[in-house]
Amino acid sequence: MKLSSYVSAIAISVLGFNQDVSAQFMDNSGCRRILVRKEVNDLSQGEWMAFARVAQELHRRGILEQFARIHNNLGMVVHNSGVFLPWHRRFVNHLQQAVFSIDPSVVLPYWDWTISWQAPERNPVLTGNMFGGNGFGASRCIRNGISAGWQKRYPFNGCVTRIFKDISSPGAFWPPNAVARLSNNARNFAEFSQNLENGPHGIVHIGIGGDMNEMWAPNDILFFLHHGMVDKVWADWQSMNQVNARDVNSRAANGQRITLQSWLPYYNEPIYTAMNTRGSGYCYVYQPPQMSGFRTLGSNNSTMYDDVDLDGGKLPIPTIELESIMESKFMYNPRIVQRMNELVAEVVSEMNNRTS
Repeated sequence: MKLSSYVSAIAISVLGFNQDVSAQFMDNSGCRRILVRKEVNDLSQGEWMAFARVAQELHRRGILEQFARIHNNLGMVVHNSGVFLPWHRRFVNHLQQAVFSIDPSVVLPYWDWTISWQAPERNPVLTGNMFGGNGFGASRCIRNGISAGWQKRYPFNGCVTRIFKDISSPGAFWPPNAVARLSNNARNFAEFSQNLENGPHGIVHIGIGGDMNEMWAPNDILFFLHHGMVDKVWADWQSMNQVNARDVNSRAANGQRITLQSWLPYYNEPIYTAMNTRGSGYCYVYQPPQMSGFRTLGSNNSTMYDDVDLDGGKLPIPTIELESIMESKFMYNPRIVQRMNELVAEVVSEMNNRTS
């Protein structure tokens, strides 16, 4: 079966379940306004409360479950593929339209996981003040934060779960220096996309665990903030030069060539429509985080994360264990995962040497 036929068959089955969130044709009339996506810790109290209300409503109405079904059904098509970045850009933007149907004033934030990379559990995002932390008990249900007590009906009845990789911590994520090196070293889109998917993107899914490490991860609203950050990293890479801005030449999981004219699975829109965050139907930009992870190491700039207990005074080296990717449903490439482990280890070792 051709990829296009396979995707069409999936789209039909998805639409049968998801009438409330079925994809609408993208508005191509231009941008009436440019939305500003903020790092979630930079939201004002009023902005956070409005977003939290919308998140609860997305869950209550079953909208997140419907997005979980779309993502799960298309998992084999939109991962380990050159459509990974443009498709997830469209997917997160699709949720933004659902958000507007509830509250037109709320703009989806993103979660910059490089800020607290050494100990992500210290970030307010993963505490009861925001999205809640690790799952509790044998069921590993989320019991604090805005996701407390959330139940899902797809793909089976149960609670929304998190299972931190290192018992009480997701383990270290990527530092900003390593993300920057990944971006600067990428010779083309295909290399950049593969490295981002199998490195800093993957380590967050595996570290949070539970539903976030399954293809139905959109049951957890944190999925969309994570992919907002992934999209921001791509947007930053695109802004480096005009070649990056239009480069999408790559391969699908089945080896089929992907170009700007290739179609986005489920949405039936050409990829070129998703190449510009300021373009029609998207119309957003990313505000840099006010508490940036890009700060001078060893300086006196104090942040809420400077008191992290380090093993022997050394920064932790983020690692995706090869056993973890065998258990994950996200189709990671072991060869690329290993290469990304080596890249981030090199960067953190340099950071440790500078502070020793």
